[in-house]
Amino acid sequence: SSATANAPPATAAPTQGAPTESAGGQPIAILSATGFDPQGDGQEKNSQAPRVYDGNLSTAWTSEGYGSANFGGLGKKGLGVRLDLGQPTSVNQVTIDLGNGPVDVTVYAATKDSLDGTTVIGAATDASGRIQIKAATAMPKTQYVIVWFTKLGPDGGRFRATISEIALS
Repeated sequence: SSATANAPPATAAPTQGAPTESAGGQPIAILSATGFDPQGDGQEKNSQAPRVYDGNLSTAWTSEGYGSANFGGLGKKGLGVRLDLGQPTSVNQVTIDLGNGPVDVTVYAATKDSLDGTTVIGAATDASGRIQIKAATAMPKTQYVIVWFTKLGPDGGRFRATISEIALS
């Protein structure tokens, strides 16, 4: 009978804690992903973009190859991947598995398919491997997250950005 007496408090504790947002937060589903190249042709390996949330580290989105880390003098400020969350959501942490490095990357919360009016979630410089970008303050609810590379990493004589997986919370 002592086991029965202990059961209600044990099940009540997690339920009480659930509504409050913990530091880690709940995983946020990604509805779709596309390449993001506003200063180029508007697309960047779009067909590969869904690989960033397929749960498989062996598949990746890789940008086109460039002649240097700063886009081979094409005048681009950056390129990346745009994630559609399907509905306005507050994203406070972004975990990215980078395929190559070092790269410079900034993650934005966006209300439309543009860097205009975005809010910076966070950034990483000379990053490689698995990185975690956490917002310093509570983020506004937006429908899109843009992962924006401003420096590419070397990849077989060219320079590219590569993402194996992205997890949002």
